[in-house]
Amino acid sequence: MPAKKRASRPQITEERSSIWDNRTRVIALGMVVFAVALVLWSLRKSAPVPVAAGATGESATAQSGQGASLPGMFGMNLAPASPSAAPSAATADPPPVIDEVVLEKKEVCSGEENLVTVKSHTTNGTDPFLHTVIDGHMGFSVPITLWKDPSGNIEGTHSITVFGRGNVATTVPLPQYEVMDCRPTYIAEIMQRVRSNTWADFDFNARVIGIQRAPTEADRQRGAPPPPTPKPFKPVAFTWTFGDGESTTSLTPIVEHDYEGRTQSTLYSYFVVGVSIRGAKGETATGRLALPLINPAFEALAGKGIVALLVSLDPRFPELGSDGRSPRRCASGTCSPAR
Repeated sequence: MPAKKRASRPQITEERSSIWDNRTRVIALGMVVFAVALVLWSLRKSAPVPVAAGATGESATAQSGQGASLPGMFGMNLAPASPSAAPSAATADPPPVIDEVVLEKKEVCSGEENLVTVKSHTTNGTDPFLHTVIDGHMGFSVPITLWKDPSGNIEGTHSITVFGRGNVATTVPLPQYEVMDCRPTYIAEIMQRVRSNTWADFDFNARVIGIQRAPTEADRQRGAPPPPTPKPFKPVAFTWTFGDGESTTSLTPIVEHDYEGRTQSTLYSYFVVGVSIRGAKGETATGRLALPLINPAFEALAGKGIVALLVSLDPRFPELGSDGRSPRRCASGTCSPAR
């Protein structure tokens, strides 16, 4: 009996190919529609906001929501930060105007300090952003020290630069004054550092430096060796001023002073720290230091439109109490609870 032939399965290749072709067409059409919608949405978003004819710049700004002012802080009344807040290259602030440069002394010895004070202003009401560099040191008042070289000429080049908002600047040379051949016998040098766990509490350290006497013309003619260094200075008392109306006297060369409570109505605050050191034989050595401090509260409000919370820890480091816990208090701001 002949074997039955098994019926062959119908071929559906062409039908399946037809189904996949239809799906591909639908997907491609959907992608084209999505791309067209995305282009139209982008064009609509980038279109400028229409402004009524005759509207002023102030009214246009108010309509765009960028003209509202923020409540003042530390006496400031500033607009929130926006692309229009920082001057662009086309609308940069005009450079500051230097009104006057005041010299403490008209003549000094070589190596003797002379306090230079700069008075300036802006023409567009942005005085709080002013900051000044005098002979490489920041401050509106800076103690400058000039030295003479062996040929009798003033060493280096000295200038004053006043910066405004956006760092537009005006530069003038340091006014000339007479520097004589004499030298102070002793000068005081002040060094500073910020204390740990603080943002404006400083340690100041003073030391005395003996200065060799300047060689005379007779010394040069006979080829005399350099004059000797002054005898050692034995300090017994240090009288300090901190530029904020505070002063103190210490028996050691290190003293602490806190600037965290200062008013922050400008971008920078400047203080001139001074010390007068009295020696065991009645001699004295004096010195000053220009201390520039950026004001984070002003910077945050003027540049970012936010109010900064500044914290001062008391004590600066955790201390265990009698109960084994570590209490933590804050002189300002909010601190974590005791552990």
